Amino acid sequence: APPVVAPLPPWSTSTGCRVLVSHVRAGDARVDDCAGPFAPAAFSVDFAASFMARQPEEGDHCVGRLNASTAAMLAARFPYVTPSGVVGPCGGSSQVQLIDGGYAEGSGVGSLVDLSAPLLARVREFNEQSEDMGGDVIVPVMVYLDNGRGSDLVQPPPEAVGEVFVPAVGFMMGGSSQKSTTAWLQRGTAMIAPDSVGIPDEPSVRAALRPWKSGVFVVNQRSKPAIEAPLGWVLSDASRADMLSSLGDDVASACQQQSGIAAIDTDKEAEIVGYGRLGDLIEAMTGC
Repeated sequence: APPVVAPLPPWSTSTGCRVLVSHVRAGDARVDDCAGPFAPAAFSVDFAASFMARQPEEGDHCVGRLNASTAAMLAARFPYVTPSGVVGPCGGSSQVQLIDGGYAEGSGVGSLVDLSAPLLARVREFNEQSEDMGGDVIVPVMVYLDNGRGSDLVQPPPEAVGEVFVPAVGFMMGGSSQKSTTAWLQRGTAMIAPDSVGIPDEPSVRAALRPWKSGVFVVNQRSKPAIEAPLGWVLSDASRADMLSSLGDDVASACQQQSGIAAIDTDKEAEIVGYGRLGDLIEAMTGC
């Protein structure tokens, strides 16, 4: 099956809505309806439904054909580096200013999780029918591309906070923790767990799923001593060479580990620690 790519999620400063930009429609809600019960996702609207009207009215500024580069730029406008993207009005949808979706949710995983329920319901239905007929099953996989280092580091143990600082620390950490990449990856793991998508709990099936670990793979550079490039230099030759070297080491390391555990008894559960990495994903799909 073809991969499912999460829509690009720019954020509207005019309405506070997340705007889903994709090559397919996610719903019919206009920009002004993002808080309604029929929005395609939480506090979200579909860009095509709102700004690509088939019959524009007089005075409208609707969008016609949208290139992938334009869509990407709409989701990456970072004031003051780049100005906001002004769209509309169109077909009853008000004019909005779109900026970097990272202001609301930086990973993009949230959009994928929020929009996956209808798709995964069909996956579960297929798997349950396939189990009855002894056929193949669909195994959903999520791949998250991290553009930085540090997510592979062991977090320090929690420390007590002085009572006078508890309200401030609670305010800062309470909201951010639930919309962090870590939290969204956890939701994604639960969302595509075998029992959630109708995969039968049988020894032979568990053995076949072992290379796929939790079903979530995080592709990033391993943390090591290095000079951190500023934002404007991350695409320099030195940064790109460092990135490619790190990913190559990751693949080689995973392949070596797989060759060392090939003799594990397939009837035993393999311990799953953390998320799979790039090398694990390649090994699961094609072998090393």
